[in-house]
Amino acid sequence: MKPPLFVDATPGWALVKAPQRPNTPDPGPYPFAFGAQTFIPTAGSRIGAQTDVPVYVMVDNVEADAVLRGEVRSSDGRSIPSAAFQVLKSEPAGKGTRVFLCSLRPEGLARGRYSLMVMARKGEKEAQGVSSFEVP
Repeated sequence: MKPPLFVDATPGWALVKAPQRPNTPDPGPYPFAFGAQTFIPTAGSRIGAQTDVPVYVMVDNVEADAVLRGEVRSSDGRSIPSAAFQVLKSEPAGKGTRVFLCSLRPEGLARGRYSLMVMARKGEKEAQGVSSFEVP
C-alpha cells in the first residue's frame, strides 16, 4: 500500500501532458486520476481544521470488497476520534491496483502535526500506509 495522498485543492493548476517521444517506452496512464478526473497531490500537506479534505489511496493486490479505514493520530501517537475518515468510492486502476477516493474531516484538531494511517483489510490480509499533515 502506498502512503495516502492529500489532494491539492488550490485553484489555478494546469495539468500539461507532453506527447510521448519516439522510441521510448510507454509511461502508462497518469497515476493521479480517479476515472476521468485528474488531480495534483499536495507536497506540503497543510489542511484546514474545518474543511473536508480529499484523500487518494492506492492499494496493490486488493479486491473491491476490501475494508478501508483511516485513523488520525497526534504527534505523540494518540488516536483522534473526532477526525472522520470516509471512503467515497473506489475503482480498479490496472495491474492489480485499486484506487480509493476518500474524505478526511479533521474536525476538532488543534494547530500542529498529525498523521493519517489508512488500513486496508480483506480477511486476514492487511496493508497500511501513513502520511503526515499539518493543521496551521
